[in-house]
Amino acid sequence: MKTPIDAFILAQLEAKNLKPSPDADRATLLRRLSLDLIGLPPTWDEVQAALKAPADKWYEQAIDRLLASPHYGERMAVQWLDLVRYADTVGYHGDQNQRIFPYRDYVINAFNNNMPFDQFTREQLAGDLIPNATVDQRVASGFNRLNMMTREGGAQPAEYLVKYAADRVRTVAGTWLGSTVGCAECHDHSTIRSARKTSTHWGPTSAT
Repeated sequence: MKTPIDAFILAQLEAKNLKPSPDADRATLLRRLSLDLIGLPPTWDEVQAALKAPADKWYEQAIDRLLASPHYGERMAVQWLDLVRYADTVGYHGDQNQRIFPYRDYVINAFNNNMPFDQFTREQLAGDLIPNATVDQRVASGFNRLNMMTREGGAQPAEYLVKYAADRVRTVAGTWLGSTVGCAECHDHSTIRSARKTSTHWGPTSAT
């Protein structure tokens, strides 16, 4: 066992008459570590350096090097940018891209600089409202413009203002809370309960 959690894994293996897999060699471990932290395989020189490093230090040294790489932020940003729908198009009337790449750079830099999550949250949700906001903080609030939008001439401004607001609420809930609040756009829990009491057609899967 190398860490406390290994005891739990070992117990489950022994209960099923299984044995742990043999330790991977340094080159294999370095490849797994590199792909996990920066999304890129190690170079030949990096593998050779790991093979020559002291046995009790090479792994920690590899982690420190990878965490200091600018590619670390790029790797970590991928999932976040997917959650906030960075690559989505405007959506309503066409597939035009939104040119908001400074926001992407903000997210990458936030990971590379180990920005505290509470600051990361405030700046994205309301960076433009922070007193004396910096350019980066204003850029961070670009999160609020990653929803679908329309530039169609006949669009009703009031209607789409509501659509945008609901879209942002759903995205905030899904990204920060890991939950859906989409059903609240049309009804709350009291209306669901009322509908179930008065309708024989309200199935158990009808409420979102």
